[in-house]
Amino acid sequence: MKNIIKKVLLEYSGNDSIYNFLRRRVKVTDVSRNDITIIKYDFEGFPEFGFTNFSTRKDVERKIMNFLFDNELISDELHDLYYNKNNKLNPELQSLIRTIRKFLNYINYES
Repeated sequence: MKNIIKKVLLEYSGNDSIYNFLRRRVKVTDVSRNDITIIKYDFEGFPEFGFTNFSTRKDVERKIMNFLFDNELISDELHDLYYNKNNKLNPELQSLIRTIRKFLNYINYES
């Protein structure tokens, strides 16, 4: 599965490939019980990285960052920069964070 993902991503350039990767794999499910509606977001083929609308936006950003790192879609350097709060943001990391936020806006994520 990882080899297929890498082949697909080589066809694209920049963060558009990450955005398209996330967009193609997200599955949104509404679960209504009594007066509560839970919106569940899952990634096709990667159930361990799912989240709900009860998570904070920052937690979802972290989960997506870990998802990208675990599937070798981003470098160790970017992952470390994201979690090391002493460093200033570099342009590549800022672009990645904007891409993740663009994806969250695309799926109408509201916590």
